[in-house]
Amino acid sequence: MIYSKVNIDELIDKSIIKHADKNDVGVVSYDLKTKCFYADNREYETFELMPGDSIFVGSVETVDLPSDLVASVLLRNRWIRAGLMLDAPMYFPGHETRFFFRLTNLSGGKIDLKNTEGYAQVVFEQITGGGQNYEGSYEKEFTFRGVGNFQLYKSNHRRNEEIEERVKASEMRIAESEQRVYVNVLAILSIIVAVFSIAGLNIVARTTMQIVVHILLICGAFSLLFGLLTMLVKQSERFEKIWWLPWAIVALCTVALLLIFWHYPGVMDMPIVSN
Repeated sequence: MIYSKVNIDELIDKSIIKHADKNDVGVVSYDLKTKCFYADNREYETFELMPGDSIFVGSVETVDLPSDLVASVLLRNRWIRAGLMLDAPMYFPGHETRFFFRLTNLSGGKIDLKNTEGYAQVVFEQITGGGQNYEGSYEKEFTFRGVGNFQLYKSNHRRNEEIEERVKASEMRIAESEQRVYVNVLAILSIIVAVFSIAGLNIVARTTMQIVVHILLICGAFSLLFGLLTMLVKQSERFEKIWWLPWAIVALCTVALLLIFWHYPGVMDMPIVSN
């Protein structure tokens, strides 16, 4: 026999259903209030349930079933039409617990879950002939004990999106590392070429001022090259703090050359020094 509104009211009066409100009693069922949602070992008051994903829900109400009564949790009609599916066990005689059930989003879009909404209803049915009371591992479960792996309740589509995001993040880190390597190699090559260019000057065959002019030209030119290269390649935060360094060297070399040519207009025409 399925319990009617009168019978369910009596269950509330006898505290078989606790934390209940008689205003939530229907013709042959009781509308459960939502306490919270359980995912990733946390409790949520609201949750965005993506297509194909599942989440556990706990009720505000608790129950202490007598030896002749069973309870079944069913999804309310409005949420069936919204695309939710509910899975729940049958609660056996003698079971004292909070109601827990699993919601799965079968729709094509996300569903916003809130603990101010009711999603399930419970139906009570009397059994005859007697029986054994429930003594399972979920007796007196008032706090959700979880499941083996919450990740199982994420859809394949959701997991694939997370994998793609991780792959893209890894690709970006690799690309940034490659760019830093390229710039560092170019910088080293520029320094090596500059050093050999300076070392290749015929120091004996030129005046000291001409040597200074050539050194300033080489340093300024390679600093300008390095500065232009680094503008084309994204650098790390550490390098961004000293981006101005090659341009400062270019500016100093330019100022020094202008001063030299101003004070010594014919510096490059000075006679060659011989041994």
